Amino acid sequence: MDERIKKLFKKYQEGTATDREREIIEEWFLLQEHFQQDLSKKDKIRVFMDLDTRIRYFFKEEIHLLGKNHPRKFSIKYLIPYAAILLIGLSACFFFLNRNYQKNPSKIHFKKITTAYGVRKQIILQDSSIVYLNVGSELIIPDNFGKQERKVQLSGEAYFEIKKNPLKKFIISTAHLNTTVLGTSFNVKSYQEDVNEQITVSEGKVQISSIPRTISEKTVTAQLTQNEQLLFTNKSKPTFKVMQVNASRSGSWRYDQIEFENASIQEISLILERWYGIPVRLKDPTKNCRKYTLSFNNEPLNRVLNVLKELSGINYTINKNKITIIDSKSCKINSK
Repeated sequence: MDERIKKLFKKYQEGTATDREREIIEEWFLLQEHFQQDLSKKDKIRVFMDLDTRIRYFFKEEIHLLGKNHPRKFSIKYLIPYAAILLIGLSACFFFLNRNYQKNPSKIHFKKITTAYGVRKQIILQDSSIVYLNVGSELIIPDNFGKQERKVQLSGEAYFEIKKNPLKKFIISTAHLNTTVLGTSFNVKSYQEDVNEQITVSEGKVQISSIPRTISEKTVTAQLTQNEQLLFTNKSKPTFKVMQVNASRSGSWRYDQIEFENASIQEISLILERWYGIPVRLKDPTKNCRKYTLSFNNEPLNRVLNVLKELSGINYTINKNKITIIDSKSCKINSK
């Protein structure tokens, strides 16, 4: 094993690893439950035996603790980067393998709930918490939800009404954030194609922490209370922006309302495509820089497009169930 790996692994074994290193290791142990549910014990042992040589190969690569999606089935190509970043040798791997089998002799299964574009769902969890799943979203719930912890994974957008339980925190994991609560109501927006992740609190309090992409990246944290919203941008350096908002607008989609708040035509086009389940293309998307604040209550798509056309000067065409929005206005005009 590479001398650098030996040195760091020795720190882990001797208990001299930093708080950050221990935190990442503990999180990795938990994450592995998601990746090994469909792998036999024999295959797991074979994978761990192969780690010694593979770790060195991947050591110099940029490693991410979490990707944007967590596949439901185990794949070696996902396991190896995690092992590389945490520099865990064979001893730690076998320790985890044995510990996992002692604590969880049966496979851990997950329930995946998805919504297509144009479809929304309401889900009641085992602890009586309610989740409203917006269009084009996915919620993953482990079968052991609530036994030791209450934790789910979200891709897309959902509104949570969490049942209070002081003994068990509720954790929502998205692509780049962990949101932790005891009991509250809030909206989480984390679509893969969006620039920002957005969390808005309607009542109560939530704790948010970023998920480091590399071992050197620090965790960013924030605490939100009622009518506060966090925007998380995950570019070269993760940043949090907290602002005061009217939280009722963020969750109004549950009541068939579309809210555009300071939104560009690009953002509006994407929301319309998700909401109505019809492809929407924006012609010349780099041209527009104006923002719009509009609200629609259970309106048909042609009505929404006509209002946008009247207020902002856009035009649109419909061809073979596909919409093209044409915006010829100058960027100097600001319409609301």
